[in-house]
Amino acid sequence: KLLRATHDIAELMARLSSFAENGDKQGMVQTSREIAARIKDITQQSRVIGNVCTDPRLRSDVMNYAQASENHSVQLKIMSAVKAASDDDDKTAEDQLVTAATGLASAVVSTANACQAASVHKSVRTATDEKK
Repeated sequence: KLLRATHDIAELMARLSSFAENGDKQGMVQTSREIAARIKDITQQSRVIGNVCTDPRLRSDVMNYAQASENHSVQLKIMSAVKAASDDDDKTAEDQLVTAATGLASAVVSTANACQAASVHKSVRTATDEKK
């Protein structure tokens, strides 16, 4: 589920980029809202993984990256609204939107990687415990 959600985020980010490039302000705002909703799914799934992780560092990574993803998604929603309300040639709003999108993409990848590491750790630990 988590990997599917990250794939959905990538598709939505591409759509957001297309809307921004074509000046479709309503499309940008709606897509940023969809991204935020999918990020909530990722955050919820990540927290489940983090809560069952026995390694404190991995648990912390999962939780922190999930929270960062959520923070960046809120920032992206805000910046999409700012860009939609600004002049079409407002370079500052565009730069801020790109920065928010880049930060979100990085946070989502980090969340997925941390969840994968926590899952592998749990699998290895379970396999080791079964051999004892």
